[in-house]
Amino acid sequence: MDLQILDVKQAMDMVDNDESLFTILLEGFLTDTQFDKDRLAELIKQKKFEEAASSVHRVKGAARQLCAQQLAAKGQELEDLLRRKSDEDAALKAKEFFDLYDKTRKIMSDELRRLK
Repeated sequence: MDLQILDVKQAMDMVDNDESLFTILLEGFLTDTQFDKDRLAELIKQKKFEEAASSVHRVKGAARQLCAQQLAAKGQELEDLLRRKSDEDAALKAKEFFDLYDKTRKIMSDELRRLK
């Protein structure tokens, strides 16, 4: 089964079809300032893998709550790599994560506009 960028049906099921709650969760994800791509890239460059993994973990968890399946999966992959304290492919995996993060935010923004 292919993972979706944003599985709205599954997310709505998780919130008992409460559109107002789903809207609040989307808004929360989109306005969350805890995730800073430049900071994460710098942490990886400095080999501060635990701190970098924690940053990815927060985004991954929020993505899971909203059924942003691809971002959650890519986040898990990057987090696992960082927790092994391995910089093997970390910069490349981070770039993939950043690209997917941006794509996911765009789709979430579109969905939020549709709901309002």
